[in-house]
Amino acid sequence: MIYVLDGRGSTAVWNDAGKKISFEWKAGAIFAIPLNCSHQHFNGSGDKPARFVAVTNAPVIINAFGDVDFVFNTKRDFKERFDGEPEYFANKGEQKGLLARHQLRRRRDQPAALRREGARRGRRPHALQHGARAR
Repeated sequence: MIYVLDGRGSTAVWNDAGKKISFEWKAGAIFAIPLNCSHQHFNGSGDKPARFVAVTNAPVIINAFGDVDFVFNTKRDFKERFDGEPEYFANKGEQKGLLARHQLRRRRDQPAALRREGARRGRRPHALQHGARAR
Protein backbone atom coordinates (compact mmCIF):
# COMPACT_ATOMS: atom_id res chain seq x y z
CA MET A 1 0.00 0.00 0.00
CA ILE A 2 1.21 3.47 -0.81
CA TYR A 3 -0.13 6.66 0.76
CA VAL A 4 1.03 9.94 -0.79
CA LEU A 5 1.88 12.52 1.87
CA ASP A 6 2.98 15.42 -0.32
CA GLY A 7 3.68 16.30 -3.92
CA ARG A 8 2.45 14.85 -7.17
CA GLY A 9 3.68 12.35 -9.70
CA SER A 10 2.85 9.21 -11.61
CA THR A 11 3.43 5.49 -11.42
CA ALA A 12 3.86 2.95 -14.21
CA VAL A 13 2.73 -0.63 -13.50
CA TRP A 14 3.34 -3.64 -15.75
CA ASN A 15 3.06 -7.41 -15.61
CA ASP A 16 5.16 -10.17 -17.17
CA ALA A 17 2.80 -10.31 -20.15
CA GLY A 18 3.96 -6.78 -20.98
CA LYS A 19 0.67 -5.05 -20.21
CA LYS A 20 1.58 -1.61 -18.88
CA ILE A 21 -0.45 1.29 -17.56
CA SER A 22 0.43 4.61 -15.94
CA PHE A 23 -1.57 6.82 -13.63
CA GLU A 24 -1.08 10.12 -11.85
CA TRP A 25 -1.34 10.76 -8.12
CA LYS A 26 -1.14 13.66 -5.66
CA ALA A 27 -1.17 14.22 -1.89
CA GLY A 28 -3.88 12.15 -0.23
CA ALA A 29 -3.88 9.37 -2.83
CA ILE A 30 -3.72 5.77 -1.63
CA PHE A 31 -3.14 2.78 -3.89
CA ALA A 32 -1.65 -0.70 -4.02
CA ILE A 33 0.59 -2.23 -6.65
CA PRO A 34 -1.06 -5.43 -7.95
CA LEU A 35 0.47 -8.77 -6.98
CA ASN A 36 3.51 -9.86 -9.06
CA CYS A 37 3.64 -6.60 -11.02
CA SER A 38 6.64 -4.36 -11.52
CA HIS A 39 6.32 -0.64 -10.99
CA GLN A 40 8.20 2.66 -11.16
CA HIS A 41 7.32 5.97 -9.50
CA PHE A 42 8.01 9.38 -11.07
CA ASN A 43 8.08 12.76 -9.34
CA GLY A 44 5.80 15.17 -11.21
CA SER A 45 7.70 18.27 -10.11
CA GLY A 46 11.22 19.29 -10.95
CA ASP A 47 11.71 21.40 -7.83
CA LYS A 48 9.50 19.91 -5.08
CA PRO A 49 9.83 16.49 -3.48
CA ALA A 50 7.10 13.89 -3.62
CA ARG A 51 6.78 12.02 -0.34
CA PHE A 52 4.89 8.85 0.36
CA VAL A 53 4.69 6.09 2.91
CA ALA A 54 4.71 2.51 1.67
CA VAL A 55 4.02 -0.70 3.56
CA THR A 56 4.49 -4.25 2.35
CA ASN A 57 3.88 -7.80 3.44
CA ALA A 58 7.14 -8.93 1.83
CA PRO A 59 8.86 -9.91 5.11
CA VAL A 60 5.95 -12.18 6.04
CA ILE A 61 5.87 -13.75 2.58
CA ILE A 62 9.66 -14.26 2.50
CA ASN A 63 9.54 -15.88 5.95
CA ALA A 64 6.61 -18.10 4.93
CA PHE A 65 8.36 -19.49 1.83
CA GLY A 66 11.95 -19.18 3.02
CA ASP A 67 13.14 -18.75 -0.56
CA VAL A 68 13.88 -15.24 -1.84
CA ASP A 69 14.39 -16.48 -5.40
CA PHE A 70 10.93 -18.07 -5.40
CA VAL A 71 9.28 -14.94 -3.99
CA PHE A 72 10.89 -12.45 -6.38
CA ASN A 73 11.51 -14.49 -9.51
CA THR A 74 8.45 -16.69 -9.97
CA LYS A 75 6.78 -15.75 -13.24
CA ARG A 76 3.04 -15.63 -12.62
CA ASP A 77 0.54 -13.05 -13.77
CA PHE A 78 -2.56 -12.90 -11.58
CA LYS A 79 -4.85 -11.85 -14.44
CA GLU A 80 -7.94 -11.98 -12.24
CA ARG A 81 -6.37 -9.15 -10.21
CA PHE A 82 -4.59 -7.13 -12.91
CA ASP A 83 -4.60 -7.72 -16.65
CA GLY A 84 -3.52 -4.29 -17.87
CA GLU A 85 -6.98 -2.71 -17.77
CA PRO A 86 -6.58 0.99 -18.64
CA GLU A 87 -9.07 1.99 -15.92
CA TYR A 88 -7.52 -0.18 -13.17
CA PHE A 89 -6.37 2.81 -11.11
CA ALA A 90 -9.14 5.18 -12.25
CA ASN A 91 -10.73 7.27 -9.54
CA LYS A 92 -14.25 5.92 -9.31
CA GLY A 93 -15.37 8.53 -6.79
CA GLU A 94 -14.03 9.76 -3.50
CA GLN A 95 -13.90 7.13 -0.79
CA LYS A 96 -15.09 8.27 2.61
CA GLY A 97 -13.96 5.29 4.63
CA LEU A 98 -17.51 4.11 5.32
CA LEU A 99 -16.41 0.52 5.80
CA ALA A 100 -13.94 1.46 8.52
CA ARG A 101 -16.47 3.73 10.27
CA HIS A 102 -19.09 0.98 10.12
CA GLN A 103 -16.70 -1.60 11.57
CA LEU A 104 -15.57 0.70 14.37
CA ARG A 105 -19.15 1.61 15.20
CA ARG A 106 -20.10 -2.07 15.28
CA ARG A 107 -17.20 -2.77 17.63
CA ARG A 108 -18.09 0.15 19.85
CA ASP A 109 -21.73 -1.00 20.00
CA GLN A 110 -20.75 -4.41 21.37
CA PRO A 111 -21.56 -4.97 25.01
CA ALA A 112 -18.67 -3.96 27.28
CA ALA A 113 -18.37 -7.50 28.68
CA LEU A 114 -17.87 -8.91 25.16
CA ARG A 115 -15.19 -6.29 24.36
CA ARG A 116 -13.34 -7.09 27.60
CA GLU A 117 -13.52 -10.83 26.87
CA GLY A 118 -11.99 -10.31 23.41
CA ALA A 119 -9.22 -8.13 24.87
CA ARG A 120 -8.54 -10.68 27.61
CA ARG A 121 -8.06 -13.38 24.96
CA GLY A 122 -5.65 -11.14 23.02
CA ARG A 123 -7.97 -10.57 20.09
CA ARG A 124 -7.53 -7.49 18.01
CA PRO A 125 -10.44 -5.12 17.31
CA HIS A 126 -12.68 -6.21 14.44
CA ALA A 127 -11.59 -3.31 12.18
CA LEU A 128 -7.96 -4.42 12.40
CA GLN A 129 -8.77 -8.04 11.63
CA HIS A 130 -10.84 -7.41 8.54
CA GLY A 131 -9.44 -4.43 6.65
CA ALA A 132 -10.81 -3.66 3.21
CA ARG A 133 -8.82 -5.32 0.45
CA ALA A 134 -7.30 -2.81 -1.95
CA ARG A 135 -7.77 -3.49 -5.58
